[in-house]
Amino acid sequence: MRLEPLTGAALAGLAPRVATAYAAAFATAPYSYDLAKVDRALNTLGFAAAQPGATAVLALDADDTVLGAGWGWVTPPGLHVPDSPFARLYATVAEAIGGEPVAHELLPGRFELIELFVHPDRQGEGLGRAIARAVLDGRGGWLLAWPSAPAHAAYLRWGWTERGRFGNRHGEQVAVLTVEPT
Repeated sequence: MRLEPLTGAALAGLAPRVATAYAAAFATAPYSYDLAKVDRALNTLGFAAAQPGATAVLALDADDTVLGAGWGWVTPPGLHVPDSPFARLYATVAEAIGGEPVAHELLPGRFELIELFVHPDRQGEGLGRAIARAVLDGRGGWLLAWPSAPAHAAYLRWGWTERGRFGNRHGEQVAVLTVEPT
């Protein structure tokens, strides 16, 4: 396995490379993504590519098959860039972790890990942790995770701290987790 880092505009064209592993990783409960949800999620890569500090890391096998990946960007001051489609989500996150002052102190400048996944055939081998470490590149980070998903427990084992929870529009609980720089 090797890790391939990508930055900036390279994220925009990533969907075809990661689609198979992404769909497999999110096919089962609690996610149960169908192809429409996979397409919606991967269509955000263009937005991700334009964000400050946009970075991705792919885990590849010897044949360059994607085994997993992670991507995101550095959260800017004010929590989001103008015209962000995530403005409402950021407000919800802020409320869940103690309000706007806490969020503005805690989140800007951290790497916002938007997606992290490993193909189910390769889960449990340490790939997720390796991808997370590589994409964070020593920076502090934050992410959202479903407490009902096995990934949530993995993040806690890896040293992430749960800061709060909120209910999403589908009724699932979502946890806000942070990790300190290494």
